[in-house]
Amino acid sequence: MEGKCSQDAHGQETCRVEARPQETCASKCECGCPIEKATEMWSCAFCEAKRQAAVEILKGKIQKAWGSKMEKVADAVLAAKDAEWKAMLAKGKAKMDLKDQMLKILAKSEK
Repeated sequence: MEGKCSQDAHGQETCRVEARPQETCASKCECGCPIEKATEMWSCAFCEAKRQAAVEILKGKIQKAWGSKMEKVADAVLAAKDAEWKAMLAKGKAKMDLKDQMLKILAKSEK
């Protein structure tokens, strides 16, 4: 029994076992031969480890090739998100202040 790795439309890797192509690593079936299950598990683990190794290799190469530009982009994104967050806090505070003022005004008029 041999596992085959593939990726779905969302980039998620699945490992299919030739003897039962309808099953994937996520299969929850409790029945079957324990040797087949162990073989399936190790085949799927191999596929996942291979994918993780590829990600690690690519991360290093991307960092080397584009790292300085990506650092500058990250700084720009962080600065923009910080400003956006501060603006949202200021807007929220302004709304709270208005509610407080309205409550004081309305509470005085009822006395």
